[in-house]
Amino acid sequence: MQACRQLTIVMLCVLVTATSRSDADESGGRLRATAPQPVAQAEALVDDARPSKADPLAVLDARWQVAVEPLARRAEAVDHEQLAAAVRGWRVRAVPPADGRQLIYRIPATSTTPAWVRAAKPPVQAVWEDFRAARHRWAGEVYQAAREAANAEQGCEAMRLLGVTLAADPDHEQAREAGGWVRRVEDGGTTWLWPEAARRQSRREVYSPEFGWLSKTWHDRYADGQRRAGTRWVSKDELPAPSKLTDAAIWQSDHWRISQLGDEAAAARLAARLEETHAVWWQAFGSFAMERGELERRFNGQFRARPSTSSMQAVQFASRQQYIDTLERLEPQIGRTLGIYWMPTQTSYFFEDDDVDATTVFHEAVHQLFAESRRTSRLAGEENGFWVLEAVACYMESLEATEQGWRLGGLDHGRAPMAVERLTLDGFYVPLETLSRLGRVDFQAHPQLPPLYSQISGLADFFMNAQQGRYREAFMTYLQRVYTGSARADSLAQLCGADFEQLDAEYRRHLSR
Repeated sequence: MQACRQLTIVMLCVLVTATSRSDADESGGRLRATAPQPVAQAEALVDDARPSKADPLAVLDARWQVAVEPLARRAEAVDHEQLAAAVRGWRVRAVPPADGRQLIYRIPATSTTPAWVRAAKPPVQAVWEDFRAARHRWAGEVYQAAREAANAEQGCEAMRLLGVTLAADPDHEQAREAGGWVRRVEDGGTTWLWPEAARRQSRREVYSPEFGWLSKTWHDRYADGQRRAGTRWVSKDELPAPSKLTDAAIWQSDHWRISQLGDEAAAARLAARLEETHAVWWQAFGSFAMERGELERRFNGQFRARPSTSSMQAVQFASRQQYIDTLERLEPQIGRTLGIYWMPTQTSYFFEDDDVDATTVFHEAVHQLFAESRRTSRLAGEENGFWVLEAVACYMESLEATEQGWRLGGLDHGRAPMAVERLTLDGFYVPLETLSRLGRVDFQAHPQLPPLYSQISGLADFFMNAQQGRYREAFMTYLQRVYTGSARADSLAQLCGADFEQLDAEYRRHLSR
């Protein structure tokens, strides 16, 4: 494990990459049906797996396992092992993972049929269509569970289950509308876009991973190797490198406007990481952005998605030195950073460097998403609770890509292993009551700042994942209060329904697992 290095300033950047261990098993306690079972026996499967009262979500997963085996056997009956493996290997589940990590699903723009199915014989295609229909029915049941969570003001759980719904059925109309997407029909097929992307498409812009959103004319010229230089079009090789921000080229993604001072391909990579962060943040923290009652209105069909009036801002400098020379007037110690979200300018700043990994982008983009996704206070964390602003950004450093999407959190990932080491080997721990009273200045002036950063990373995992996410909803509400400037020093304990001493003890037990 690499030692942590950090310096805090307003909305400070991530300065360290933590090595991670291998991905945990993604089964999350899934139930496996070894032979066809009648649907009526689903509850019995759950009862066999759990001694206590059956969890409704476990019942849903058991029903799926009951339904999937006949489909797999039908695929085998038509001699198509690939289809049988695809049916049995489908890994979307309603029950959260049991390994203490969040599972975030990658949600495609629409449902698709693999080329190998389209090329297969009609009996194979029939099995595939029945498989899709089964997923559609199951997704509908998960959506109802998400709606119940929303009506109960359990925003984190509602957003998690909304992600499960759309991973199972990307064309689930109610779930898409509740999530804020906009439907578009292209070439006779349906696709779902974020409102900002839909607005650009309505203006006849096109998107490509290489160039971002551009007008059709500009995109074709870019593809031919031309670039805009003032009022002229020139060859890409003739384009002078911009030396100042006012001359920067613009790389536009769905949610970010990137001022590009360096390599175009590097800007494309940055845009992909920023949008990846947004996709994960939406499922893990999306309820943060919603005012009281908004989530319930979304699930009750009383919400209409509207595009943001402006994109979030980011800058990518061509070099570390250009980054330092430009920003040191804002922060004299900028040279000790690898990237920064600067709240006064509402902009994230990065630079091209092979030694700067994706965790820097994840950390800073999360700062930006929390600060700009709803009305927040410029004085967030000034009086108390500043630790949580940094903790949740450090938590995002644990992000790991998987075949299905991403895993987030866990004591073996990100900076959390250092939290375990600091507590168990060094005996370092600042009690939560003391920590929660610290505003920005006192937090940043703490004489043991590096181990404190390790601790808050562990605390973030505790509040997000301990005891099957027992405190996750309270933690999200606490984040809202700190960001809006309404938190008190004792808000976290009150929201959790536990005193600080109890939370300290539970945190210690969580880290000793």
